[in-house]
Amino acid sequence: MIITQTHSRTVKENILSDNIKEYWDSFFESDVRCWLKWHDYWMEKVKTSAIPIYFFRFEDLLIQPEDVLKDMFKFILADKNLDGKVIEQRIKDVISGGKNFLYKPRSAGGGFHKHADKIDKDQMKSLMDKL
Repeated sequence: MIITQTHSRTVKENILSDNIKEYWDSFFESDVRCWLKWHDYWMEKVKTSAIPIYFFRFEDLLIQPEDVLKDMFKFILADKNLDGKVIEQRIKDVISGGKNFLYKPRSAGGGFHKHADKIDKDQMKSLMDKL
């Protein structure tokens, strides 16, 4: 999306080619900084907020929706056991709607970690050093 400025187009060229690599490197560093700021912000909120905060990974919601939704609703309802409750059945009803009941990926999408091969050793080291 960053290079094409759309949700539906895909770059056909190798983004590690000389004419795009500088842009990719800059984007990667900027994206890592942005993510770290986001992470630090929310970790501080967890420490200082009187309002409970629940985190989940979108990838987990797609991979194991029933477990993630049950955990989410246990948090929302402040209830450790959803067995036999209406919400337990509602979760099952929604999930039985099929694979794309939560999210339908764009047609040009490539799934999780589709650009992992675009991260070179220096970028990975830089990322790991910041974590």
